[in-house]
Amino acid sequence: TGKWGSYSNMKAVVVGIIGIVALASLASAESFCPDGKWLKSDKTCQDCPKDCNVCNAINDQPNCLQCQNDKILDLSGAVGTCVDCAANCKSCTGPKPEQCVKANPDFGPKVGTKELIACPRNCQYCSADNKCARCHYGF
Repeated sequence: TGKWGSYSNMKAVVVGIIGIVALASLASAESFCPDGKWLKSDKTCQDCPKDCNVCNAINDQPNCLQCQNDKILDLSGAVGTCVDCAANCKSCTGPKPEQCVKANPDFGPKVGTKELIACPRNCQYCSADNKCARCHYGF
């Protein structure tokens, strides 16, 4: 017998380590789901909500972490959800009208505010009565 004892003792240690590694792998496989799914408390993977690419669980509910490109992640509720920009907005940082980054073509900022109102195309600023107060350059 050497440092590890007999060959059969060493074989038992190796088998024991392999068993522990296999159990750890099995446990971790039951603890994670692929992108597009979330792990429910019963250890089943469920599809993320519509328009959500990556999600996890909060209190056994799907919590969106990443939305599809045309949606915005809204973290104002108990869980993250994917929502549209405000109707007058082409791109935004959040669902509220004041979070608009780029207006839809038929909307423009009301003079002196960030509020987006219905406005003629190619208009840079609109008056309160929805008339063009200033055109975009070249129009």
